[in-house]
Amino acid sequence: MLGSTAGSSFPGNDYAIVRYTNTGITASGVVDLYNGSSQDITTSGNAYVGESVRRSGSTSGVHSGTVQALNVTVRYSEERSPA
Repeated sequence: MLGSTAGSSFPGNDYAIVRYTNTGITASGVVDLYNGSSQDITTSGNAYVGESVRRSGSTSGVHSGTVQALNVTVRYSEERSPA
C-alpha cells in the first residue's frame, strides 16, 4: 500500500488524496497517457488564467486546454448517456 486515503469525494465531486506514508515504495512522478507511454512530472505550481494544461484520465484519455478561471466549482451528473 502506498499510503492512506486522506480525503475523497464521489459522487458529487470526483477526487481522492493519498497521504504517502510507505517509504518502502518509491512513488514515481509520472502520468499515464493511456497509449502505452507516460510523461514525467518535472515541476509543480499554482495554476493561472491563460496557462496551457493537460489532463489524463482512464475513462476520458488525455486532453489539452487552457485555464479559464480559478476557484470555481463544476458540477456534473454521474449518469452516463447511451452512446
